[in-house]
Amino acid sequence: MKTKLISLLTILMLTLSGTCLAADWQWTKSNADVGFFFDKETVRYGMTNGQIDKDKIYVWLRAVLDDAYAQKKNRSTNHPPIKTTTSKYLYNTHYNTIQRLKIFGYAKSGSILFRNEQQKPPFELIPDTLMDDTMHAVKQYAHNHDKEITERTQKHSN
Repeated sequence: MKTKLISLLTILMLTLSGTCLAADWQWTKSNADVGFFFDKETVRYGMTNGQIDKDKIYVWLRAVLDDAYAQKKNRSTNHPPIKTTTSKYLYNTHYNTIQRLKIFGYAKSGSILFRNEQQKPPFELIPDTLMDDTMHAVKQYAHNHDKEITERTQKHSN
């Protein structure tokens, strides 16, 4: 119970602090170990041959780990436990694949523990997983805010 309360408070604090930093983190799904969010302000469409491609969606995701899970997951390392990760993804809605473009890991204190900007190859989403649910929430958000995201994409493609 105590761990769940701490996790909930941590998620709430990260959500509020993200808003202060011009990010707008939208919660998508959680389980006992991790909660997933996406930044509504970073959702953009891809470009193909100079045209907006709405089958490709770029987005920043955040995973917030429960304290006990973070400790258990990082048991074999010498650095502090990774409490959150923030990653940029390309989601191809046509093929239902995602590609991680970069990832940053943070300690509970907020200090960066690692950064990796090496792109991973695209892979198919596994149905009924937290990532699948998160990406479908991103797709629904893009559909509901199409005009805004199209304008943002055009603005950032010039």
